[in-house]
Amino acid sequence: MKILSLQYGNIINPYSHGGLAHALHESFKRLAARHDITCFTGLLPGETHSRQMEIDGVKYIRVGKGNNKYLNRLSFSLTNLFSRSFTGYDIVLVPWDRYAPVLVPSAPHCPTVLELALEFFTIPSKLKGVEPLTRFLLKKNLKKCRYLITMSEGIGKIAGKYAENLKLSEILPGGIPGEILQNTPETGNEDYLLYIGRLDISHKGIDILLESYKAANVNLPLVIAGDGIDKLKVEKLIGKLGLNKKVKTVGWVRGKEKYRLIGNCLAVCIPSRVEGWGIVATEAAAMGKPVIGTKVVGLEESILDGKTGILVPKEDVTEFSKTIKIMVQNKELRTRLGKHARENVRQYTWEKIAAKRELFFHKVIEDMDKNYKNR
Repeated sequence: MKILSLQYGNIINPYSHGGLAHALHESFKRLAARHDITCFTGLLPGETHSRQMEIDGVKYIRVGKGNNKYLNRLSFSLTNLFSRSFTGYDIVLVPWDRYAPVLVPSAPHCPTVLELALEFFTIPSKLKGVEPLTRFLLKKNLKKCRYLITMSEGIGKIAGKYAENLKLSEILPGGIPGEILQNTPETGNEDYLLYIGRLDISHKGIDILLESYKAANVNLPLVIAGDGIDKLKVEKLIGKLGLNKKVKTVGWVRGKEKYRLIGNCLAVCIPSRVEGWGIVATEAAAMGKPVIGTKVVGLEESILDGKTGILVPKEDVTEFSKTIKIMVQNKELRTRLGKHARENVRQYTWEKIAAKRELFFHKVIEDMDKNYKNR
């Protein structure tokens, strides 16, 4: 297959290198040996014209203009907003980015798949002025969408209300490298709680975590690993709550360092107000670690309440703090949850998810060929 993905984000773009960009690359690099994969993606800081790079066999062609993230996104959208000529490609993927929206192309010879990593209709945007427009464009995309990928079943159910012409769909959650499951995870002294992810208060609920951690008053540090737009706000909130001596921020972590942090923690905390799946929950499970999460779309699937972790209502500081106390005090509970989590996560390796993506693309092409030939 010759695959084209119209995605603003990629794994080395500091403006957009989050969960979906990571998930796409993990699948694409495993398919690149058998298929030709090209991604039209955004510019990096300081670049003012298109450039090409290859990462793990995946071609990224950076398009657009401008030297800041707002101009980058706007120019990317305008460049790709309306149908191009997709001659030579077998399938086109449009991963939805509301800050760099692209209309699903109407190319009769080339099937197009829309991919959603979040439930975008109730999630507030940080750019209030463009929110009505991006939701309008998403509804327009869904209305004519024939092929759809979502990161969780919950997202699929919400999107399905608007996708009146939907023919085929697939759920492709976040995963983990299969090799992590080949050996017993290396775990340490369990001497801290861990938050790992984007520093985005409105979506990730880091304020809820800090308030809950203070209320729990456990004799255990909290480590916050990540970076993002609210880095300074998070640091100020830590000081305001008097937690400077108990909370440590370590910045963005990747690869072995990320799994080392997870392996040495007592439990992972995911206090999100919004999630598409919760890749961190999957990564924690791979290391045999329990998770404290919130009852939101995505986490309700990546965390099995009472089996691989504990879910509490979002925004509920009282329940989150109580659960922190329980998790810290009950080693038997942690062990049981962690063991079940590691068993359950075996279905979510990147290798299996990439194979599901490949199979779905073949089904889409086959369906398109049948319907086009019958016209």
